[in-house]
Amino acid sequence: MGTEADDPVKEAISGRIRNLRVGKGLSQQEAAGKLGLQPAALSHFENGLRVPSFENLRKLADFYSVSVDYLLGRVEEPKASGPEAEALFRSIDGIDPDDLKALVKMAQSLAERNRRQRKAAEHGEG
Repeated sequence: MGTEADDPVKEAISGRIRNLRVGKGLSQQEAAGKLGLQPAALSHFENGLRVPSFENLRKLADFYSVSVDYLLGRVEEPKASGPEAEALFRSIDGIDPDDLKALVKMAQSLAERNRRQRKAAEHGEG
């Protein structure tokens, strides 16, 4: 019989929430404040003591601009989602082709920077 700590979904959620927060350079206190959560609740999510409610999963996904599927461990890549990604997607038609190429390069550069930050956070680096 497995314990709650053996739950792969709970492990995925806790690790990903922690890595996303650390990747943004936020303390639990800071992230909880921005999310409208109690710091203890965020700590419980990150330590696998509690699983976030659906509403809190949506808040977390929107705040970190990832999909709920990513938080749940159903997909490996944190796809952009949330209000910012939707606004960007809706604006694409109005962007000049040369500007769109520049935007793609900028997005790729930012994504690479974020991958490096997540990797550093996973390995406990600053």
